[in-house]
Amino acid sequence: MNNRSSMYRRLMSMAGAAALTAGGFGAVLAVGGTAFAATPATSLTSSPFSIGSVTSVSAVSLSLTNTTTNASSVQYTVSFKATTAGSISDNIVVSSSSGSGFSAATVTSVVDNTTGTASTVSGTASSGSITVTPGFAWNAGDQITVVIAGITNPATSPASVAVSTSTDSNPATSNSVTLSAGYSPIDAATPAIPSDTGVTWTFQGAANAAVPAGGTLTVSDSAAGTAAGDAGSFTTGGVYTVVDNTSGKTFVIPSSDVSLANGVPTPSGTPTSLVSTATLTLPLGDSIASGDHLTVTATDAVNGSLSSQTFALDAPASGTGSAIVTGTVTLGSSVNSFSVSAPSAVVGVASNVTLDFTSNVGGSTTLNVSGFTPGATNLLTNLTTGVQTSLGLGTPSSGVYPLTGATTVSGDKYELVSYGAKFANSGAESVSLSTTNDTLPATQTVNVAAASNAPAIQVTTSDSQPGALSTWTVSNVQAALAQPSSTTTLTLSSTGATFPSYGPDYSVKDLTTPADSFSNPTVSTGSGSVTITLPNGIASGDVFEVVVNGVINPSTANTADTATLASSVSNSLEVAASQVTTVPTAATTYPNGALIQSGGQIDVVAGGYAFGIPNPTVFGKIKAMDMSSVVSGTFPTTATPAPGTLINPVGTAGYWVVGANGDIYPFSSMTQFKKDGYVVSQVIPVPNTGGLTVGAGTPPTAATTMANGALVQFGTTIYEYAGGIATGISNPTELASIEEMTGGMVVQGSGSTPTSASTSENGTLVQPLGKAGIWVSNGGTLYQFMSASQFKTDGYSFQYVLPIATVGSYTVSSF
Repeated sequence: MNNRSSMYRRLMSMAGAAALTAGGFGAVLAVGGTAFAATPATSLTSSPFSIGSVTSVSAVSLSLTNTTTNASSVQYTVSFKATTAGSISDNIVVSSSSGSGFSAATVTSVVDNTTGTASTVSGTASSGSITVTPGFAWNAGDQITVVIAGITNPATSPASVAVSTSTDSNPATSNSVTLSAGYSPIDAATPAIPSDTGVTWTFQGAANAAVPAGGTLTVSDSAAGTAAGDAGSFTTGGVYTVVDNTSGKTFVIPSSDVSLANGVPTPSGTPTSLVSTATLTLPLGDSIASGDHLTVTATDAVNGSLSSQTFALDAPASGTGSAIVTGTVTLGSSVNSFSVSAPSAVVGVASNVTLDFTSNVGGSTTLNVSGFTPGATNLLTNLTTGVQTSLGLGTPSSGVYPLTGATTVSGDKYELVSYGAKFANSGAESVSLSTTNDTLPATQTVNVAAASNAPAIQVTTSDSQPGALSTWTVSNVQAALAQPSSTTTLTLSSTGATFPSYGPDYSVKDLTTPADSFSNPTVSTGSGSVTITLPNGIASGDVFEVVVNGVINPSTANTADTATLASSVSNSLEVAASQVTTVPTAATTYPNGALIQSGGQIDVVAGGYAFGIPNPTVFGKIKAMDMSSVVSGTFPTTATPAPGTLINPVGTAGYWVVGANGDIYPFSSMTQFKKDGYVVSQVIPVPNTGGLTVGAGTPPTAATTMANGALVQFGTTIYEYAGGIATGISNPTELASIEEMTGGMVVQGSGSTPTSASTSENGTLVQPLGKAGIWVSNGGTLYQFMSASQFKTDGYSFQYVLPIATVGSYTVSSF
């Protein structure tokens, strides 16, 4: 019955999209923050607000005509699926996400494969990207292919690109294309483990002179040590192959034409290093032209014991005096498939950092991480076997933190989660991982948000779509000095917005002294701004807001738009200290799935009831299904969970529901679970049944328990329950949206009117359809989050957010 994994992926995509698009978190009425000392200023800038949704293209694929590092004049073919339609004036941007050079790039064609429309516009190139305006419109869902010539491959593998358009402006990254070593550096010793045997060495480079028929090539490995085995060695059982990639000829050199000299001290008088050489004689009748690109392989080689090895490919008979190519390789392996996730990372703020990787070399090991300071709890989960290990935190050295006590298995996949980790810097931060077995660091970049704790004025929009006609409300403003009538002007500006020139569209509401409010002032508009002359004065200390009807929103979607309000009276405005409302954390509201830590104990909350997590192994299993961050606090003390609470003890396939009597009832099947009106998204993973009494008989239905997400029909109206409150659904479109997002189905209630709580349960998370942001209930009032980072840092999880038709049945925090 346990289909939580696929449902969670679905819920994450839905909840994440709902939270961060269609208005997003930007337009807020409750500000996350703390008490502060306001500083008067002439102008105040708002918190970011959203205009439209910033979308990405999908299904980005990349192919190359040359897959060697550093190769020039390479043709990149990039295909993607447009999420949003584009006009004939919209452009496409292809940029390198791996170091490819675009300075000499030119677009040879752009084709809409869905409609067959094509263009040959060359585009505008920079060092790391190229922008092209195809000159044709495309539809949402169209598959588009861009062919770009003249690109230089990056120096290291792999190659990848990012694609954005004017209408899908959030870049989406392509697949990674593995590159083999080009002319330099040498790509030798695969696998690259010191003293390993049976290794294939690969040497690649362009011949710096012609090699005649019967001429020789040499490949060598040297190391700065004189002990036996410090340098690698060739073997008589190895296969030696020369490929002329330019002419297409391949020579497998017979053993009679291979001469080996291993571990020769050099220089001969007072040796400081060892060198091993294989001399390969080309067949008679075959030659290599100057400039031909060669690949030489030697199998069954033995790696040197020292980590630094110098490999070279040479043609001694060429008379040039220099090797074709030489390069130093650091032996050692790195973990594979390394990725880093830190979605709620804010500089200096504790958050969770997740590192996923595949072990290359197994055994007892220490994990070495850098780029962030790990938290006190670090859990390593073997995703192949499900085994979890709590790691110790050692003493850091040069910014590298050792996490001790791990054992890895070669080829197994792992997830390391550091709870309460902190980043020292904002922006793009490099995170590295190595182990004492996989010694070469693997590195990925994560984005860390800058700290932004200062309260700000707020902008709400009645319609957040780009280019829409909207009412803007600028709030959270206080007069630090008096704003005299007739002589004072307020200037409101926001890039890309068009403000109306009609006075009746404007009003200023004085919330402290309502009699001083006014409308229909004299206004003067400019590009992205409007200046309002105050017909009434605003007294010092008064809190006020500016309301503008008929604003044309900026035409481009942006989740970080801002507006500025300035007064003609210097240093006379401040953020209204009395208006700042702190959104309560999960340690206060105890939402479903909250992970509360007190001392060394972590409990998971379900229905306001604390389930104690007995050990790191069980904690790891819960974290695999619960996306909440761990927050510090005290545990809730309720005797039983709220009726309708759904739990799933880890390690079992069973779902249970809490009845009105506090007992728990198991479902016999998923069919029963669905028919009774429950939704999988609201099931909370718990360590066990928490000592609760198992009730007799069949489980109560969602119509009687008023479970979160239940869709219950009373009379001719369908209601949705969230936090005990029944909200009416007014039309089939709203119902279809809610059913799609929750997976719920309608059940029949008793009577014509629903039973509904007078106030919503603490910790209830809701998002009104088509509205901005997510709200949490506390003390019967809804509070809106300021940002996704705040939501995660405060210990909440997207999977438990309920889409509702309206917040009209709830009490909403206001100024």
